[in-house]
Amino acid sequence: IYEDDHFAVVNKPAGVNVNSHRTSGIGKKSIRAAAPYVLTPPAFGTLGVIRRCSPVHRLDLVTSGILLIAKTKPAIVDLTRQLKYRIVKKTYTAIVNGIPKEFEDRSITSKQAHALGVDVGYFD
Repeated sequence: IYEDDHFAVVNKPAGVNVNSHRTSGIGKKSIRAAAPYVLTPPAFGTLGVIRRCSPVHRLDLVTSGILLIAKTKPAIVDLTRQLKYRIVKKTYTAIVNGIPKEFEDRSITSKQAHALGVDVGYFD
């Protein structure tokens, strides 16, 4: 989707791991393993280049979506900071079949969700 000398923004399909798992056969086909073959290396002279590009966050195996991949140490630090302080806004969309049942004993208000660290953008 986007790429420069410091980071890349890629579209991760569902069913593909973000990181490899060295202790098992799972993850050999991962975004991290494929990235060096599909991303352009940083230009000569770029400061803080890391040996192997690194996803800055994760998406679950069954989740598709936008993934940030750092190519330099400054990019890792800055993108991680932006995610931590919610400068980068993340939006999730779910596709469901039918209308899900809502269980009163399991629902929480947006204020309670915000207290748990979920950025809901509004309060009840």
